[in-house]
Amino acid sequence: MKYPGSSAYAAFGFTWAAVLPGIFLMGGWALDATGAPANTPRQQSNAHPAVDRTRLDAKKSASARESAATETKTRVGGGSPLADQVETWLDDQLHTLDKTRDLLIARQQSRRNDLQRRVRGAYKQLRSGVKSLWFDPEQRSQIAARVSAVRRVLARDLAELALLDDEMSAVSSSRQQIAAERNRARQLNVPEPGSLRLPVAWSRVVEPFGVYRHARSRARLSRRGIWLSSRPGRNARAVAAGEVLYVGLARGLGHVAIIDHGDYTSILGTLTKLQVSRGESVETGDLVGESMGDRVYLEIRLDIGPGGFPVDPQSLIAWP
Repeated sequence: MKYPGSSAYAAFGFTWAAVLPGIFLMGGWALDATGAPANTPRQQSNAHPAVDRTRLDAKKSASARESAATETKTRVGGGSPLADQVETWLDDQLHTLDKTRDLLIARQQSRRNDLQRRVRGAYKQLRSGVKSLWFDPEQRSQIAARVSAVRRVLARDLAELALLDDEMSAVSSSRQQIAAERNRARQLNVPEPGSLRLPVAWSRVVEPFGVYRHARSRARLSRRGIWLSSRPGRNARAVAAGEVLYVGLARGLGHVAIIDHGDYTSILGTLTKLQVSRGESVETGDLVGESMGDRVYLEIRLDIGPGGFPVDPQSLIAWP
């Protein structure tokens, strides 16, 4: 419909032919020849690309769950108890990521539905004031303010959708990395029970691996290694052959020595008079240092995942 005095709209600084399509194109919708939104799911088979992407993400999520179920049937490292722990840990992470992705897909769909409703509402609100512009020129500034407000709201919604897309990409990337780690774990050479040397002769476990309750705060904490009884100056030796990765201070453990044994790493802490240096090769039983006090810390981490997977050293040590 063409209104008299269209030149007045041009002189005012905008025309509806330019403003309204610009507003709705921000949300991914165009106007058809009748002036109604044409790019809705019911009216156009190739709806907004974001909606199609949501459907595709849902299909991918279902496919990923089927893939995870298939992966669970395969055992890691021949089915040993330690390998079962790694398998369960990785499967739990995959399951958590799948749940997170499903929540993100639902949030994306909800945000896109909200965006559609806002666009339709803005279209009706702005269109209802067009006829009165010719009879009441004072409303022109009000309509311009509405246009500006609509643009801000749509820009905010699109920014939220972009953030959700980024989160979805991060989750997908993390899942791919964990799935690759799980595949690699099947060939992992994990230490067998009783295959590691006791680092401090005739010592015993004074603080075990796993969850414990702090004596003062009563908070539940997790210990990733074990504390072995010792005496000041007693020798601490390598639990297996490997290469020294780090020698120096570590928070809460004093001087430590970290040794790479191939598919796993050992950490000896609270030491003094260290006898090894970074890059040095050591054999089983080689002297690493001396105990600084009445305890020595031992931690074993499998080379899986970010930071490694800590396991209980007590079951791996050959006790006298």
